[in-house]
Amino acid sequence: MHPSPSRRAVARTAAWTVPAMTLATAAPVMATSTSQPLLWYAESRTNLSIPDYSNHGYTAIYVNHYDPVQPGYLKVMHWAAGNTLYWRPALGVGLALDDGVIVFTLPDDQVLDAVAPDGSQGGVALFNRFTSSPSGVYTVEQAQWAISVSGNTVTLVYSGTLPAQSAALWVFTSHPASGPVLPDYDYTASATFTATIP
Repeated sequence: MHPSPSRRAVARTAAWTVPAMTLATAAPVMATSTSQPLLWYAESRTNLSIPDYSNHGYTAIYVNHYDPVQPGYLKVMHWAAGNTLYWRPALGVGLALDDGVIVFTLPDDQVLDAVAPDGSQGGVALFNRFTSSPSGVYTVEQAQWAISVSGNTVTLVYSGTLPAQSAALWVFTSHPASGPVLPDYDYTASATFTATIP
């Protein structure tokens, strides 16, 4: 027969056990509270009456390659050929990011054309060629983004963690909802990028 532990031994064991359990439950709450949401916005307009319109008409961009908190790049490049409007959202990230989502939107004065299953995604070499980003800033490929289309909205979702110093771009096309492309009309498109800094 084993002797029963004394009340003092039970109290001593309990004193060591309770703080360990408290610490174990507090740690996950503290870990998740350190992640930060990130939101970038870009918008452009194609107006054929503007001189060198494809290099102008950017009403909102996020170009902060060396920002200490949110380094990156988001821009919607744009041009027209015939009755087709071309939109090229481009994303570069300086930090590793989670929960990456891009929402590309056209207003109702346009009709989004069919979107390729891969969104015509281009890699880091095309990104660097078309964005004129500083050499060596974006060097890592991004995996294929999942794409869904609803009306004039394309949603791109990244599975996993976006690698630091990575970049990609896509090409979407549209046409005016009524008639040909007008030479003095503002056709716009926007892109919103949301993610979490782990």
